[in-house]
Amino acid sequence: MSFFLFSPLGLIALGLLVGGLLMVRSALASRRVPVPGRVVDRSWMTQPPRVTVEYPSPHGETLSARLSAGPIYGLRGLTVGDAVTVYVNPQRPHDVTLGPGSATTTYGVALATMGALLLLFLLRLGS
Repeated sequence: MSFFLFSPLGLIALGLLVGGLLMVRSALASRRVPVPGRVVDRSWMTQPPRVTVEYPSPHGETLSARLSAGPIYGLRGLTVGDAVTVYVNPQRPHDVTLGPGSATTTYGVALATMGALLLLFLLRLGS
């Protein structure tokens, strides 16, 4: 049984599980605050569309970020001049998203799940 856990595949599974959990922990530790933003540019050539959003930082300066609009805003998407809510990490004002969650949380959960399933498969294979 221990042979399968300490094989290269077992070590990869452990790495996926631990790495995914660390990503989720990191994303949950950085609480984001909602701030009002405005779309100032939109790229029609990418899928999903990318927009440039201006927003105030927690310190009062105006910042901009290029973000993926994705499925959050439906088929119509965002157009220049639209008001949006931008979620900002107060410790790192350039770390922004258009949704309250982040891709780090999504990818972390996916990696941890793949690692756990691979570990379960290896344990089942070893018994």
